[in-house]
Amino acid sequence: MENKLVEEDWIIGLILQGGTARSLAMQAIDQAASGKYQQSEELMTQAHEALSTAHDYHSLLTQENIEETVLPTPLLLMHGQDHLMSAITTMDMADRMIQLYHRLDKGGI
Repeated sequence: MENKLVEEDWIIGLILQGGTARSLAMQAIDQAASGKYQQSEELMTQAHEALSTAHDYHSLLTQENIEETVLPTPLLLMHGQDHLMSAITTMDMADRMIQLYHRLDKGGI
């Protein structure tokens, strides 16, 4: 039972950190759109840190499966993986959008 509680904590961590990474990336886009590139870069750094932590939780859960403690695929875990994938996609797009805002400010496309 104790192991199940740890796994649930990891899943909640995955959801929270993935959601945080996505939210920070969106804020970074908003800052870049306003020409506040230093703030945008700081937010993206924080987003990358949150994403790294989310990956750590995902790795723990994956390792748990590999070590023959096969987890069922609960709805909560699928939700956590959705948050992780959404964060990755949003951060990839944020990086590109921030670069685009830089180019626009410099007068070039």
